[in-house]
Amino acid sequence: MYDKLKLLYPRMRGTPDISGYLDKAKEQTDLKTGEVCIFGSLDGLKVSIYTGGYSIIGSLAKYLYPSNVYPLDRHSTIQAIEKLSDALHIDMREAKVTGLEFGTQFVMRKPVDEYLKKLGDMPKLARYHFDVGTLYYKHKGKQQPKVFCFYDKRLMLMPKVDNARWFCWNQFAKV
Repeated sequence: MYDKLKLLYPRMRGTPDISGYLDKAKEQTDLKTGEVCIFGSLDGLKVSIYTGGYSIIGSLAKYLYPSNVYPLDRHSTIQAIEKLSDALHIDMREAKVTGLEFGTQFVMRKPVDEYLKKLGDMPKLARYHFDVGTLYYKHKGKQQPKVFCFYDKRLMLMPKVDNARWFCWNQFAKV
């Protein structure tokens, strides 16, 4: 299942202004170039308005459902894009996907840390522990064509779920 999505909607003459549909929209001016950008949100999605287009970043599952625990299938993805199109009053089917995160969840018997200890090294990827219960594998170079992340989903959702242990895997990919 995919989770976080990065969309870019091209902006041309006649493209409608969507800033009025955003929550907590703030305008920012680049002092060197004079470019004006607007940053806001829409039901948990981050929306940025640039001269060249609109950037929408976030979880479509969380946008459509109360939590991103619910996986999206083809039908629910279409529903989420239609909901986003209705909310912004533009056809989001014209947007380009610039980034995508894939993930899945496993219900585990033991604490997640015990599984993370057993994961070894990966070729061309460096192993990082940023937080307890989280493990990242990142590309060793400057560019990050893919990142693997393993973490305890239950910690993100507490107290929304029972004490089931959730082990998640995400793969971030730049398109």
